[in-house]
Amino acid sequence: LIPTELTHDVHQFASKRIEDALRIKEKQIREDAIKEIFNELSARYFPEGEASPKFKKNDFKAAFKKVQSDVMRKMILDENK
Repeated sequence: LIPTELTHDVHQFASKRIEDALRIKEKQIREDAIKEIFNELSARYFPEGEASPKFKKNDFKAAFKKVQSDVMRKMILDENK
């Protein structure tokens, strides 16, 4: 189970940026933008040298993927009515 606090944090920090990235038409540029957001957040939650991070990396990856999916779903539902 993904910690709710983590999902909420990722959503608060990245949902608008993910939405902007998902609107990029060129696939490679879009994927690079998503990867950049992921790496930026990853550095925030897992700073180099920190022995015991607050969350597990797998939970972080799952939370990011969930937020990305939720943003995509919202875009589809809101724009295809």
